[in-house]
Amino acid sequence: MMRRTERINKNIIAFLLTISGLFNLGMIDEREVEPQLNHFTWKKIVSGIPENEITTVLAHPKDSSTIFIGTPKAVYKSTDQGKRFYPVLQPQGSERSINYLYIFISEPNEVYAATDSGLYISPNNGQDWQRIFHEQDPESRHCLSVVSHENRLYLGTQKGLYYREDSNLVWQKFSEILDNKPIHFLYSDENYIYSATEDTLYRLTQPNGTVEKVFSLLSLTQNGNLEELSPENGTKDLTKRIKFISSPLQSQTSLYLATDQGIFYSTDQGNVWQKLNSSGLPINELTSLSVNEKERKPRLYAGTNRGVFLYSDERWIPIYKGMETTKINFLTQDNEKILYAATDRGLFFMAAEKALSYESSVISHQPQVLVDHKTQNPVLPPDREASSAQDEIQAGFNTITESFQHEPTIREVQELAIDYAEVHPNKIKSWRKSAQQKALFPNLSVGLNRSATELYHWDTGPNPDKLMKGQDYLDWDVTVSWDLGDLIWNSDQTSIDSRSKLMVELREDVLDQITRLYFERRRIQLEMVSSASTEPQLFLEKQMRVEELTALIDALTGGEFSKRIENFSGHGEK
Repeated sequence: MMRRTERINKNIIAFLLTISGLFNLGMIDEREVEPQLNHFTWKKIVSGIPENEITTVLAHPKDSSTIFIGTPKAVYKSTDQGKRFYPVLQPQGSERSINYLYIFISEPNEVYAATDSGLYISPNNGQDWQRIFHEQDPESRHCLSVVSHENRLYLGTQKGLYYREDSNLVWQKFSEILDNKPIHFLYSDENYIYSATEDTLYRLTQPNGTVEKVFSLLSLTQNGNLEELSPENGTKDLTKRIKFISSPLQSQTSLYLATDQGIFYSTDQGNVWQKLNSSGLPINELTSLSVNEKERKPRLYAGTNRGVFLYSDERWIPIYKGMETTKINFLTQDNEKILYAATDRGLFFMAAEKALSYESSVISHQPQVLVDHKTQNPVLPPDREASSAQDEIQAGFNTITESFQHEPTIREVQELAIDYAEVHPNKIKSWRKSAQQKALFPNLSVGLNRSATELYHWDTGPNPDKLMKGQDYLDWDVTVSWDLGDLIWNSDQTSIDSRSKLMVELREDVLDQITRLYFERRRIQLEMVSSASTEPQLFLEKQMRVEELTALIDALTGGEFSKRIENFSGHGEK
């Protein structure tokens, strides 16, 4: 049994390595391989986190083993790089969501948590907490961001910017210009504090409190440059928003802004701005941004409601391997370039820079496999026996295929999900057909009129004091009408068109999610085949992950996915 397992593992490895070699030598340009066919694999952290929704994450700037995460209910901490989390702060009351976590690099033991119920501080690296800001006004109490600069602590709220001196516990409003404006993001470098509202970035100076506007979405021209617009030239568009502000750790002058008009950057502390190429990036879905500059080339990771995207060689490419969700709430990196993603389905991490270096190493050391461009079949170099390599490829392929014959195909699972969500295209088609046939049926109306004005009357004959009852008259009618114009155009088509658009969007979301779950489950199953005999603990963890993904697929298919597997297994036993 052991020899058979080892032989299966070797076949699979040979199959994967040989197939991956095709991308190096003929069929696909190497630039297309990096980073699409990459080793960017997300890993999920589940230990000690009972909640699915993660709103924010903070990697300690000096200790990569310490990680803080925020959820709608609490702050959790890990001291072993995410292997185990435990709660350290649970705000009181109904407003408990954690919006932002912050550590001032000069005071690495002071941790701040901006929440819906005020600002909390821990002076001892998350062990003990106390609330240091709590306003009576709910909007002012709603804290969104926090930053420390020199001897001042700045706090962005839903209703303006506050600050306090280290030697004074009293909070003050910073400037009338920012009063009553939501301060979504704060950032500081060695000279300035940057404050981002919904559509404008301000640069603040100490100690005189000067406020200077350095970026505004209301001033964008079509080519991405900035110029002031007068009220006659433009009106305020409340849908335009600054989504995130970030800066590489290696730089004190570079700034990056993620907006729903694209991503802009400045290399001179906000004086001049340039726009990055947004091709391939769903800018309307942006939520966060993480930047790392290496050899003066920016490496950006954008978090969106459509997944994580990497900016490399002036293009955006999705990196989703290992992640079963697309809703990214927050992105950040630690000092070892490990990327963390807070999502609606938990916390994920990825050694991004290591993956890039490993990718180039794998590509340069892969076995050489040439491709016949006429037949698109692999051709082995002369120093290798073609029959032996082909046997390895075929054996690996057969092993993989046999391992999953008892499970539904991706097409079958997609159809199950579509049927369960009731978003099949035939539903819209049947609506349109019924709307067309509606004109063939008449509008039917029935009327009934009762004439009883003299039903009761006084006798006009010999007995004038006697009340007499007369006859009861009933009139009725039936009307039938056709509107033959509906045969050409039916007003119901407009309603069907709008519902069709919503159904298409919902179907795309369902298919996207079910496809990610299916192939993430399949990928882990493949890893289990190659690690079952050597790493029992890892095998058990992967088995639990497969069961989790199976449950998620069942939730989208009404349990039909597991039923199909069980029915096949039952028939096989018989």
